[in-house]
Amino acid sequence: MKTLSDQEWLRQQAALENNCYVSAGGLVTAVEELQSKRVGSNVLKSAFGQLIRLFRRDHRMTPEEFAQDLDIELGELIAMEAADQQRPSARTIHKLSEKMKVPSSKLFVLSGLAEARDSHIQDESLKFAARSQPLQALTPDEHQILNEWVKYLCEK
Repeated sequence: MKTLSDQEWLRQQAALENNCYVSAGGLVTAVEELQSKRVGSNVLKSAFGQLIRLFRRDHRMTPEEFAQDLDIELGELIAMEAADQQRPSARTIHKLSEKMKVPSSKLFVLSGLAEARDSHIQDESLKFAARSQPLQALTPDEHQILNEWVKYLCEK
């Protein structure tokens, strides 16, 4: 028996309603909850990626060295640091937990392999992800590219 994903189910329900707009409750609420979960999941994955990248850099390791040290595939490390939608394996989470001395339960939540029991980790993850972004000045090339992009966006 094939189970439907939440999005597939919602599409089927909308089709049953002849794709009419639903103004209250039911489908609208379900869609909003799904979008909220997706945003929350992205925040956690972003914090997870930043945590791994900063830990690796703090230990002055290249991605290749860190992946080898953890005995994981380089592609999996790159995907985790980039907050890719691909989920790491449970084995990888346990390896990271041992190396970083962070409880595996927290890493499971950050990686998207488990759901948080409270929203506090999401709030703190958002703060961490925002604060851990580099504050480097733009290179002249980056500055020019940014100005050209903004100019294009402002044109009618």
